[in-house]
Amino acid sequence: MIAKDIKKSAEKLTQEEVRILVDNYYRAQQRRIRIDNQIRSLSQGVDTGNLALELSLQVEADNFRNAENINNKLLKHWAAANPLASIAMETCGIAHILASGLAAHVDLNKLESAGKLWAYAGFNPEVKWEKGKLRPWNASLKKLCFLMGESFIKVKNNPKDIYGKVYQKRKDWEALKHPELKKGHIHNRSRRYAIKLFLADIVKTLHDRGVINHNPNNLFPMTGAQYLNKL
Repeated sequence: MIAKDIKKSAEKLTQEEVRILVDNYYRAQQRRIRIDNQIRSLSQGVDTGNLALELSLQVEADNFRNAENINNKLLKHWAAANPLASIAMETCGIAHILASGLAAHVDLNKLESAGKLWAYAGFNPEVKWEKGKLRPWNASLKKLCFLMGESFIKVKNNPKDIYGKVYQKRKDWEALKHPELKKGHIHNRSRRYAIKLFLADIVKTLHDRGVINHNPNNLFPMTGAQYLNKL
């Protein structure tokens, strides 16, 4: 697809279609990485194989790489025109793929509060999944939030980062206050705190910029930047 066609197609995408593109992007990426590893093993003589097999795998990897590239370009154009995705991309660690995934799962007309968004993303510990009933949160959004949290951690040493540093500060605090907890538990709690603060800040920014008009009920008493400054 040429650039003009991609941009025109991106402008017509619905939220449901964007959710599919994001999901397909990650699926293609995972498959391509797996095949690239197989090719690398063959070329290093780790696995028994032949040239025909290696060429076949290379063609398959290239097909997945092309799918990644097309989805990447479509989502880049869509995110740039979407208010929620555009605001999310102002955050260090959040590029257009994650921003598109977040925006594709959120109906701005129903975004009543940060708390409602937390619950929808599976971050309300009081909500339980009862046997025989539908899952009370969005599993795909929860997975995306996990990826956002991991991305924050990766960029925590970037001078422009906020939420990776929130994670680290919270991790230090959790370790001090709860020495009985295992490192993995502290990691998960701290990552979850950073994600929730990020989501709350997104809701507040949407309200401050007039994208949503109702009271966002920002449940955190301070923004991510204020949290860091306080500590």
